[in-house]
Amino acid sequence: MQKYSLILLSILHFSAFCQNDKIASDTLVLDLNPVIITANRQASLRSEAPISVFQINAKHISDTKANLLTELLNKVPGVVMASFNHEQHTIAIRQPIGLNPYFLYLEDGIPIRPMGIFQNNGLIEINQSAIENIEVIKGPSSSLYGPEAAGGAINFNSINPTEKQLYSIGFQHDAFGYFQARAKYSGKINEKIGIAVAGILSKQKDGWQPASDYTKFGLNVKLDYKIDPKTKLILALSNNIYDAQAGGSVDSATFKSRVFTSQADFAYRKIKANRARITLEKQWNSLNFSQFHLIARQNKIGQFPAYSIRRITGNPANAHGEINENSFKSIGFILQNTKNFSNKKLKLTNGLSADYAPNDYWAYYVRLNRNTQTGVYAVNKERPDSMLVNYEAKILNLATYAQMDWEIDPKLRMILGGRFDIMSYNFDNALKPSSFSGAPDEKNNFNRFTPKIGFTYQFTKKIGGYLNGSQGFSPPNISQLYRGVKVPELKAAVFSNYEIGGWMSLFNNLLNIEASLYYMPSKNEVVRFVNADNSVENKSAGSAIHKGIEYSISLTPNKQWKLSVNGTNARHIFKEFRLSDSQIFDGKEMPLSPHFTGMTEIMYKPNWLKGFRISAEWQRVGKYFKDNDNKLVYNDKSFGGFEGLSIIHLRTGYQINKFEFFANILNASDELYTTYISRSTFGSNFYPAPPRNLTLGVAFGNF
Repeated sequence: MQKYSLILLSILHFSAFCQNDKIASDTLVLDLNPVIITANRQASLRSEAPISVFQINAKHISDTKANLLTELLNKVPGVVMASFNHEQHTIAIRQPIGLNPYFLYLEDGIPIRPMGIFQNNGLIEINQSAIENIEVIKGPSSSLYGPEAAGGAINFNSINPTEKQLYSIGFQHDAFGYFQARAKYSGKINEKIGIAVAGILSKQKDGWQPASDYTKFGLNVKLDYKIDPKTKLILALSNNIYDAQAGGSVDSATFKSRVFTSQADFAYRKIKANRARITLEKQWNSLNFSQFHLIARQNKIGQFPAYSIRRITGNPANAHGEINENSFKSIGFILQNTKNFSNKKLKLTNGLSADYAPNDYWAYYVRLNRNTQTGVYAVNKERPDSMLVNYEAKILNLATYAQMDWEIDPKLRMILGGRFDIMSYNFDNALKPSSFSGAPDEKNNFNRFTPKIGFTYQFTKKIGGYLNGSQGFSPPNISQLYRGVKVPELKAAVFSNYEIGGWMSLFNNLLNIEASLYYMPSKNEVVRFVNADNSVENKSAGSAIHKGIEYSISLTPNKQWKLSVNGTNARHIFKEFRLSDSQIFDGKEMPLSPHFTGMTEIMYKPNWLKGFRISAEWQRVGKYFKDNDNKLVYNDKSFGGFEGLSIIHLRTGYQINKFEFFANILNASDELYTTYISRSTFGSNFYPAPPRNLTLGVAFGNF
């Protein structure tokens, strides 16, 4: 097995250096130039965008039949999505695997949360049934989308009303008590009004991991009203409700034994997330198009977090815990106009946006007992009268942006753009300021201009390339900046990205190659540091370097067989990071930074059995350091003897008329591995991944 794996990796490296960078199509679907939305906030061809953007299209989503978004996003080169089970997660795009607010989650091009209130678990608030396709921009996107798009942006385009009536309903169930039901419909109410509705219900009961039960309900509704042939009004509503046990991580001994007992079965997380959008689109004439989005959001997260449990030094039988609630309401707008000049070789896009979001947060103390033999915690007493944190922060984001798209000649195109953001935090602490309750009342502003410039060149109809330089910035989010600090010291992280890329199609589309080479220095990245009492502090690193090569290869020898290989070789290094004279991390690798990540996928759809498919996926995440000192390594061996994460997923399905029957076997070789590791003064905390798991399902419809 290792022999063939080395041959495959050699092909990957050779192909990546043969061609400069990356186009962004779904590599299992022969579409080298898909229409993308995320790159320019409106529909455009991939070949016109000088960035690294990858699209997972509707067919690939349908064939995957994923239980979780993790299974889809880990197909994208340069992206690692780590699952904490019960749909909780974190994501990394050209970054170490971590919890920082350097990624922007979008639905139909609109951020699902206001700036400054980032949540690494934010994709819980996405209705998977409503997704039409997924677009992933890698590298800074702040020049269009603003703060938090510093490392990248993920846009979930939801289903739209269609001329023809489309519908589907589906169910799937796995071997560990997970059940999912989905339904969606799209069509027309009358000649002027169209409707699209999508719902999902997911439930986990008595799974392989104790204290991991959860229920999630999601509903999306979209109405289109054609006022006249050139004017359209869109109403989009989203409601997501989530209620989960959150038993947390396990220690190394528990992880190795595969006896995944929960140390905090009382922990939970509850989410209510609502979003509403009214969009007015106007095609003034063949050269001018305007959009106005009015946006409202309401969100509440209540939790008893296992990750906040702190053991009392010198008293192993007791511990501290907390119950907290984080909520916000926001209202905002985006106004954008695109003007094509008469020769249609020059296009200007201008935009204004504003978002106002009051954010409330409180936490109170809970006394815990700890069984010194088993390490299991139990609630001793809740203390609502003992408030740990209680604040309100009013967040205002004002921005203006512009972008010029110039077709210099039929082969050469230039994009020049920039955005100026004014971020204002008005913090009001209801408690006496301290190193735990937070900072005194304070106002902070984070204002910045973020530019970008890029060129695309179409050498032939089948070969193209691009260059770009862009900048992104991300202010610390509210909880990072004010909670647990007496004096706010965190600064806005700034990323400068330099990139070269390209794509080619050879032998009549039999072989498609895409690749990107990037160099991204940064300043003031937030780094988590564990203190001696096991409390966690956020520090602004002086500077860091992110660099790597991403590549995507698809091979389609005929209509029956498709092979795709996506991979990334990267380094994430502290250039300058010093906490004290004795704590110097200059030149060290950043924790949770695998050198290699990748996914290989092969699919067979035989001509002799129409409607049948079978596929296999091999996911790899290499070994990495767990600490800033680079002394502790996660290098467990899994499938094929590879260090780190190496797992196989198998998928099959058969469609006959309007029925489809399918089966997925995840972690087919039953490997023991973790998706995420955190550090404490008591050792490493592991988030174990599921053992071998069989999912069976059925779907009916024509969607």
